[in-house]
Amino acid sequence: MTVTVRPAGPADHDAAIAVWAASDTARRGSPSPPEVPQMLRERFARDDVWLLVADDDGVVIGVAQGAPARDDGGTGPVVPGRCHLSMVFVAPERWGEGIGSLLVDSAVAVAAGLGHDTVQLYTHEDNHRAQRLYAGKGFVRDGDVRVDAWGEPVGRWARRLGGSAL
Repeated sequence: MTVTVRPAGPADHDAAIAVWAASDTARRGSPSPPEVPQMLRERFARDDVWLLVADDDGVVIGVAQGAPARDDGGTGPVVPGRCHLSMVFVAPERWGEGIGSLLVDSAVAVAAGLGHDTVQLYTHEDNHRAQRLYAGKGFVRDGDVRVDAWGEPVGRWARRLGGSAL
């Protein structure tokens, strides 16, 4: 595999959004609301957000985004030591090649390098492919389940860095 994971720059944002849109549509069976890409552009521009892309010979085929975790559904104060990982998406035509695994490993390494001791993420309760990936990377469900903007349940998974149990 010639795929590398690297930090994304502003020139990668549209390609990252395109990967997200294709993957999300393939999983859900319908496109997301048209305002979401602009919301993502605004998120990517925040100082506390970092973005990784999986790159295959100059083509963005995967994305992962991280930021400090926050209380109150992501709108409250920062939770010290906790990183929130989101937007782990791979182009649907590349599913099953281990690219998601590379992205998660790289994102966990970035979180650790930034001093976080825990990484959390949410995934849809019916997204068994993602759940297998996260479980294989040491993430466990922590019991928090919410409803996303489309009315679908999403469960929180977390992994403590450094080997200690949650």
